[in-house]
Amino acid sequence: CVKCAPGRKGNIVGASLSEIACEDCTVGHYRPSTDEKEVLTDPTTCLEGEAGQHQDKEGEASCLACAPGTTQNQTGQSNCTECDLGMFISSSESKLEKCKDCQLGLYTDERKQSSCKACTVGTWSTETGLTTATQCTNCTAGKYSPTEGAKSVTACVKCAPGRKGNIVGASSSEIACEDCTVGHYRPSKNNNTNTDPTTCLECAAGKHQDKLGEASCLACEPGKTQNQTGQKTCAVCDLGMYMAKPESTEAKCDNCDQGRYQDMEGMSDCEACGKGKWSDTRGAEAESSCVECGRGKYSSATG
Repeated sequence: CVKCAPGRKGNIVGASLSEIACEDCTVGHYRPSTDEKEVLTDPTTCLEGEAGQHQDKEGEASCLACAPGTTQNQTGQSNCTECDLGMFISSSESKLEKCKDCQLGLYTDERKQSSCKACTVGTWSTETGLTTATQCTNCTAGKYSPTEGAKSVTACVKCAPGRKGNIVGASSSEIACEDCTVGHYRPSKNNNTNTDPTTCLECAAGKHQDKLGEASCLACEPGKTQNQTGQKTCAVCDLGMYMAKPESTEAKCDNCDQGRYQDMEGMSDCEACGKGKWSDTRGAEAESSCVECGRGKYSSATG
């Protein structure tokens, strides 16, 4: 007596032909020639496919493992469940009841996936189950992220002090940031508050900045002044003038007083007329403005 072939079973006794004795295993079932212990299988019974397997054909000697991106947690099934958008299942997890959501910083815009795609550089996500790349959130202007699959906004890095940015979703500082122009600056903090990374600040009156990409401005030195904001230089005191204090916001430098003169630019003080000399001129530009005392007169004081 010959056994029914693998994939078939029979319950009729005294049969003369396989067509009479045997019938195909139904979908979701199978019958191999031997079991896992190499013992001949019962020809009267088909076996159910295990969880994580399927068989959509009749008369088969084995079942098929669920393909990557599909799962099945029941036995005797003809097919596996495909993962939907925003979900995945690895081949080693195909016995789970359902597919898993893509985790933070990940998404999938295709069905039947065994893994998820990472949110691209310049973006991040704190949500699960994203179905498109557009659901990943862009780093805001003035920030950038070189990290794929970022799970938090903290992955977005501010433009460095002295730089600003107006591009969203940037992946690098080279793309996101540009230097503050001359006469401007951006510190990391202003009055203990983080500064807006999209804006550079004007140098205040009494200060200047002649370089690009700086985090602060420079005070006008004595002998100079500046009463306007956003300037790259300070105004140098002319001949006959001076500015004693640093960081001056005066519209112009002070004139040298009577008895004094200044024959150089950018000075913080004036020179005194020597002993035996005097001058009633304000803003004198040369020592020649000092006049000698006349005959019969003298002066032991300077200035």
